[in-house]
Amino acid sequence: RSEGPTPVPHEEVVANVQALGRLGLDGSVLEAAAPPPPPPLGEDVESRSTLPRPEEAERDAAPVETPSVHEEVASAAAAPAAPEEPAPPAETDWTALQEEENGLVEAERNNLLQNYEARRAIATKILGSKLSRGYTIHDIPCENCTMPLMLKKGKLVDCVVCPALTVKARKTVAATRGGTVADKIAAHQKEQARVEQARLDHLREEEQRREAERQTAAKAEELRRRAEEIREIADAQKKAEAEAEARQ
Repeated sequence: RSEGPTPVPHEEVVANVQALGRLGLDGSVLEAAAPPPPPPLGEDVESRSTLPRPEEAERDAAPVETPSVHEEVASAAAAPAAPEEPAPPAETDWTALQEEENGLVEAERNNLLQNYEARRAIATKILGSKLSRGYTIHDIPCENCTMPLMLKKGKLVDCVVCPALTVKARKTVAATRGGTVADKIAAHQKEQARVEQARLDHLREEEQRREAERQTAAKAEELRRRAEEIREIADAQKKAEAEAEARQ
């Protein structure tokens, strides 16, 4: 003999109806399959309803209003953000900047060493200036820049062109970086000195203002005291005159 479908418990059917109601669906499809719950002992089967009353089902099936994701995002965006404290200004790492500049200067100097025309133009100016000051040209070239070395009073001196190449390279780097690091350090120290002087001037002005206020208050107190003394003297004179008139 074939067995029929397994009956679904009444509590499970009611839970399904309520879930469908919260989703906005019709739970009538489950009502037909809902078997009546087993009546307790001593209770009439016909007197027990198989499903919850209509008003209870309508109340349980009412969809729960919950804020959507967009509403939550909009609410969070509309909420004023807490003000952030300004971060303190970062200290300038002058050592790192100087090392970076030195590397760029060295690279630019190497470029000059590779450019014969630029190197020769710089050497011509430097050698000509030295010749006018009593130097003489030696026939031995510099091992670094290959420009002629010079003699001063018959003695061989260090290459006068290599330092000029370094100066030229440093000027080129400074032009692309808004000045040398040394110039920036000097400007920073000058600005710090200006700020400190402005602070000291402000403190001095505040002290002068407080001193002027103290002097004004002291003068006002002195005037008040003298006015009080004059009033007392006038009162005493009036009292004396009144007594004299009374005796007459």
